[in-house]
Amino acid sequence: MKRILRNITIFSKETGKKVLIEELDSSLTPREVTEKYADVLTFEGVGGSFVRKLTRFEIQPENPIGDVDIQDGETFILLPPFLSGGGIAIRDYKDIHLLKYIIEKSRSSEPLYYETTVRPPSLYAVILYTDQDKPLSSYIRENARELSIMSSFSENDELYENDLLFFVIEKPSDEWRVEIEKDLGALAGIYFDSVWERLEGNIYKPYDKTKSYEIARHFRVSPDQLPCVVFFTSLESYQIVVVEIEKFINNSNSDNKEYPKFFRMLFSKAQEAILSESDTILKKLSNLINSEKKKSLSTTINSAHLVELANSIIGIIANLLAISKTS
Repeated sequence: MKRILRNITIFSKETGKKVLIEELDSSLTPREVTEKYADVLTFEGVGGSFVRKLTRFEIQPENPIGDVDIQDGETFILLPPFLSGGGIAIRDYKDIHLLKYIIEKSRSSEPLYYETTVRPPSLYAVILYTDQDKPLSSYIRENARELSIMSSFSENDELYENDLLFFVIEKPSDEWRVEIEKDLGALAGIYFDSVWERLEGNIYKPYDKTKSYEIARHFRVSPDQLPCVVFFTSLESYQIVVVEIEKFINNSNSDNKEYPKFFRMLFSKAQEAILSESDTILKKLSNLINSEKKKSLSTTINSAHLVELANSIIGIIANLLAISKTS
């Protein structure tokens, strides 16, 4: 039943800004509200959901707000559209274990507090490298936020609800920290405050990339496989897919132009695998990566043959010139 709500405040969790709407049609959905009042709202968020501050109940973007017993004077917290996936900065293996546990625990208890369709990622990954891998380390440090966004999209920019969440030992920039907080807010739900305190609380604890070896041991990955990306669906299983980056890129001679191409390929294949049956994601991903590896090897071999052929031709020409001079 349509009715007019009065003095409704909309607060953006993403920007910290809020606006007061004196009269609001209760038959509108959160999406329609953000579209209708776009000139009033000074922050982006079209398509996001509303959370009642009073009860913490979430109203999905397409559901009329009047379906819930809203009172005059209430505050809605505007959550941005959740892209799923993304990247989270960690310091050690304990952070990975905690985050995965909290995300899954949040989903199991969420119906008591929210009505949401966000589910845990279907696939997890951790990017392992140290400061010795300077080109890679530099690329990730400078482009971590872009990698986070990249992992949420398929090749044709279609969003998938179940996606890839990756971890990396890297101190987040202020811009990336906002994205991490937003992603964790959606994934951790009511446990967000406690997990965020864990990640951000000890500001004096460094982001020590040598912890990559410790993480690698937990996944039974040997040091000579670093730098690599380890994909997994469960920490209780030893079923993983290890992608050794130097099988695709020569880290010692590479420049930053090679890394975007590599990670775009990697996340595209991950998305393709996610769309397969849930119990065959890792197998599908392994097959896709092996196929790409063969292509990369073939290209390398062909390039080497061309160099060898060019050198042979140069040698033949040099010999012919030498013979012509002596005759």
